[in-house]
Amino acid sequence: MVYSLHGWGVFLNPYRIFHYNNWGQVSCGPDGLTFPGVGDNVRFLSGADAKLRYRVVNVRSILVAEGAVFGMTGPTLALQDPATNAPGVITNRGTTRFEGGDTTTLSCLFLNEGALEVTGSIHFSNGVLRNPAGRTMQFFGGNITAAANTTNLLENYGTLRKVGTFVYWIGAPMLQRDATVVIEPNGGDL
Repeated sequence: MVYSLHGWGVFLNPYRIFHYNNWGQVSCGPDGLTFPGVGDNVRFLSGADAKLRYRVVNVRSILVAEGAVFGMTGPTLALQDPATNAPGVITNRGTTRFEGGDTTTLSCLFLNEGALEVTGSIHFSNGVLRNPAGRTMQFFGGNITAAANTTNLLENYGTLRKVGTFVYWIGAPMLQRDATVVIEPNGGDL
């Protein structure tokens, strides 16, 4: 099933009307609540302003479309294709924010094709964050850590920009190719 989420509102599928909130609490009328689950593809369409807090998400893929905003505080993103057991993919073409003082765990491929803003911490557990050429990741706070005995990578082919006076610690394997690292004036340490 494909879930197309805009934020608060209603959307239709061929079988029923869904009423839903910013992430996953979906009311299907007499059928009760339903949530995106294993094998589902989730799309945040242009105009969406979705928030995900403290939840384990196990879907096949998430697409944040151009013009959409997806903010996260403390979830575990354990995306996987159930047919192949391959890691699932989050494709960010809009704006994605890792927010707040809590850690978001990535167990998937996060492909940044839009704007990525990090004010919280990111923990890799078989996770990859890929920032292609021409894209910018902005770090305002938090740290990046990686689980032992797992395959993790922060791949930067674009720009990593550190903003603010805090010390930002990257404790995950990092690959920089033809990349730029910018530390803003009074930007502290990286």
